[in-house]
Amino acid sequence: MVVPFRLKVPDETKVRGPEVTTVRHDLRGLARMEAGELVLEWTGKRSVGELGPASIRTKDETVAPTLVRLPVAGIGRVSVRSTLWFRNRIEILLRNLKDAPVIPGSPPGRVVLWIARSDREAAEELAAAIESDLADLALRAAEGERQLPPP
Repeated sequence: MVVPFRLKVPDETKVRGPEVTTVRHDLRGLARMEAGELVLEWTGKRSVGELGPASIRTKDETVAPTLVRLPVAGIGRVSVRSTLWFRNRIEILLRNLKDAPVIPGSPPGRVVLWIARSDREAAEELAAAIESDLADLALRAAEGERQLPPP
């Protein structure tokens, strides 16, 4: 199963004297499970708008495709949430910050993937698959603790 998502990155605005520069990102990608890992890949565009005393310019740049693999063992919790206005998102809490990748628009230690309303069911299936893998890992760890070496 593949879930399309969007990364929400806040706009950046810089004012230097009479010149104003605004940077906007439009990043879209796909999330999927692959061999015990959550695979995230995205690309998009970056728009740079410049407003000066005598000119207005906009420049679009393509963002290079990015691929991030998150081992399920590094995930602490996953949930699908909705806001008051029916905006859906998958929120993933990572187990530690040391190995956490930088995901644009997500706070440290978390991954926030914004999902279209029409993809909510697929997002819930993906979250359930991650939770199932997490439960399997916990069960294997518990079984390993019960098997004590012979005296």
